[in-house]
Amino acid sequence: MNICSFLGKLTREPEIVKLNNGKSVVNFCISVRNPSKNQEKPEVTFIDCVAWEKTADLIYKYFKKGSRILVHTSAKTESWTDKETGKNRHKIKFIVQKFWYVDQKSNSQEEQYASFAEDESEEEIL
Repeated sequence: MNICSFLGKLTREPEIVKLNNGKSVVNFCISVRNPSKNQEKPEVTFIDCVAWEKTADLIYKYFKKGSRILVHTSAKTESWTDKETGKNRHKIKFIVQKFWYVDQKSNSQEEQYASFAEDESEEEIL
């Protein structure tokens, strides 16, 4: 089973591309805090995410750098040959299947979750 869930913050503005066939694809990165014994300097992992079609449009419209997001994803490996070194390279991208906006209220520690649409397309990563 290929299911991964992450809760984090966008590290930059989402980047959207409209393809010739009219479909949308958005790329974004989230930072996820890892449990660490050192509370002063927590470990952080950066997760590259891709979303397609309606999901891409919603993420692009409602999220910005610093927004908190919960994503359910599947992992996909990209492979290519580095033009400068000629070496084979690999990178894991996480394809967003479902996501939630996670907004922390300023008056309390409660979190408000708003669920958005699920993207069931099986598109290839650009």
